[in-house]
This record gives sequence, C-alpha cells and structure tokens, in this order.
Amino acid sequence: DPDVAVNFDSDGDGMGEVWIGASGWASTNVEKARAKSYGYDATMNQIEMDETLAMAEVDAAVAKNENIVFFCYTPNHVFALHELVILEEPAYDASKWNMIQPTDDPDWLEKSSTPVAWDLAYLHIHFASSLNDSHPEVAAMLSNVKLDTDRVSAMTYAVVVDKVDNAEYAKQWVADNADLVNSWLQ
Repeated sequence: DPDVAVNFDSDGDGMGEVWIGASGWASTNVEKARAKSYGYDATMNQIEMDETLAMAEVDAAVAKNENIVFFCYTPNHVFALHELVILEEPAYDASKWNMIQPTDDPDWLEKSSTPVAWDLAYLHIHFASSLNDSHPEVAAMLSNVKLDTDRVSAMTYAVVVDKVDNAEYAKQWVADNADLVNSWLQ
C-alpha cells in the first residue's frame, strides 16, 4: 500500500525502506521472496546492510521518534532494548512456503512463494554425544535446559548493550534463577 509505505520513506523517493538483512544471509533471500509474495516489493525498497549498522539505524530512529521497519530474528537484544510492534501476518503454513535459494536455481525469486510468516524458531542446547558416556549427569542436565526467546533476549541485552562481563552475568543469572537451574538438575 503506497499510503503506508510513504510513512517509511526516509529519502523522499516515494518508496518506503525496509531492512531485510545482511547481504549473503539466506534469510535475506527469504525476505526478498516474502516482499514479492506480499507485494510490497512495489512500494518498499529492500535494504541490505550489516546487522550492526541496521541496528544503529533502529536506535537512531527510536531516539528521534521516527518510523522504521525492519526484520529481526528472535532472540535478539533489540526486543529488550526497544518497545517494538511486531506486524501481523498470516500464520506459517508449510503448504504455502516454497522457498528456493539462489544457489539452487537461477530463477529462485520467480519460483519462490512465501506469503506467510516464518515457522517458529526453537532454541536447542547441543552437546557432544560423547558426554552421554563420559559425563552422563552433565548430558542429562544439558538435555533439560529450556530457555525462551524473552530470556535469551534479556541475556544478550545485558552482555551486548550493558556490556556486563559474561562470567559475572552468568553467575548472577544462575543466582537469580536458581529454581529454574535446579529444575534442570532433576
């Protein structure tokens, strides 16, 4: 919708801008396909740039109370740093998600169709299978670790934004979340 896109036009060309990721990311290609699938490729310029620069633009826009639209994975510290509005879109439907990467087909964009939200991301703790034999109690504990994206976003905020020392943060986090940590030991 051109009337919506103009709210995100920072350079006066009549097209809005949306950060879709860094060049070379497979997810950036997905966002190009989603722009085509949703049709906003006609009203929004898809911006590719390094994530650090994009997040600096988000920080600047928030500080100036300016509109900005961007894609971001969770967990990410930006969700703890700013009050963000997550746009609504049709729920993920595997039967509608047909993403082909450029490495697989030169006509990938024309052949791709992704008119729905991304599938949910899941956080998993991985460890060497040899721990099952060498340290079964450690493997059992690691198998019980469950962290949600809000918790991990808060962790990354503390380490990335507040620049808390990793070891100090971990020690304090374990003390503050003793019941959760103890549940992993059961």
